[in-house]
Amino acid sequence: MTSTNALSPALEEWKRKLESDSRNPIRLEDLQWQLPEEIRLNPIYDVGSLGPEHAYLIDFHNHWKEQKPNWKPAFKVSALPTASLSENEIAEAEKLGFVAWSGILAEGKNLLPAEPEFQNDPIVESLCAGKWTDYYKKFLEERKLNSIQIHASAFHNAGANAVEDLAFALLVAEQYRSLIGNERFSELAANTTIHLGTSTSFFLEIARFRAMRLLWMNFCDKNGAGKPAGNIQGETSLVTWSHSDPDTNLLRHTSSMMSAIMGGADSILAHPHTLDPALASDAIRQSVNIGHLALEEAHLGEAFDPGSGSYLIEILSHELAQKAWKLFCKWQEMPFKETVESGFFAKTAEASAEILKEKYASNKLVMTGVNRHPSDLARKSPAFPKPSESETNFPALKTLFLDA
Repeated sequence: MTSTNALSPALEEWKRKLESDSRNPIRLEDLQWQLPEEIRLNPIYDVGSLGPEHAYLIDFHNHWKEQKPNWKPAFKVSALPTASLSENEIAEAEKLGFVAWSGILAEGKNLLPAEPEFQNDPIVESLCAGKWTDYYKKFLEERKLNSIQIHASAFHNAGANAVEDLAFALLVAEQYRSLIGNERFSELAANTTIHLGTSTSFFLEIARFRAMRLLWMNFCDKNGAGKPAGNIQGETSLVTWSHSDPDTNLLRHTSSMMSAIMGGADSILAHPHTLDPALASDAIRQSVNIGHLALEEAHLGEAFDPGSGSYLIEILSHELAQKAWKLFCKWQEMPFKETVESGFFAKTAEASAEILKEKYASNKLVMTGVNRHPSDLARKSPAFPKPSESETNFPALKTLFLDA
């Protein structure tokens, strides 16, 4: 779908003159932003470009703001670089505003809680394992969940594009709703957490968080659960995580965390920029620092949903939400279990991953320090841990590392 602009007469006249001027070396169509999701954005716009069909976005912003009057994103940090954490290290991070660790089970009193990777998400756990796990079988038997956690980040990390990622989150939510029933789903909807992998396309990522929020409200409303804002957790992307030049991961993680904050994420998980055990404390501390720079120095958390009213952010939110909902409805027509066991989701992610690989190889997708401007001084990191190979019953979601 191509976004159309309803330009004012004055801007239409300016556009006509520009295009008819033989001295002008620039063609406006060459400036259009073409996204892999088949969204094309025009380079010029004015006050009339957001038409009546986009007015609902104001109501969306207001309804969301009413539910989050004291919004401030919580930060979580991965403890993957280190084999163990001292109570002092955890207590220090707690003072700095971090609310949980990921990747390690900490023992002791008054320590930050640890989060298992697929806590309360047996469906995505099974998709990543390539088989229906014991956790899923137990859930299927009991039909009970204490909370709903949807790890759409696994689909993102396998290479899925932004629209596929959003549609996938809704489809997993629909499976939980159908299995636990509408009444229980309505009880859990407001506190459901959707985990989104967050890449470095800054404005697109801001819009993707907003589109996910909008879609969640819509999904819940259509299923009789009201319009809860839910919770969205951003997680720094593994697709663009580099082990050949890990220091530049700090740049990518900064961009990812900034877009997550400006997109209204309720929590953000920062993966370490390096897994070098000798730099473990540095890696954890620098993850903490990014969050503090964003909130305490850049004050990014002081403006709630700053993209509201911005043509670029609003039109992207609109386009992403519309395309994702359409794709969700299409996928919903297929029997979910059969779709999983046929490898549909793995193949879908792999097809999108191939597009990313081609762009990466041709330098159209830039990873500074890796495929553009590599440094001889780069300090290599051990590769990000991959799940051990085990027997599978259907194709599993496998994380795409462009800098493998």
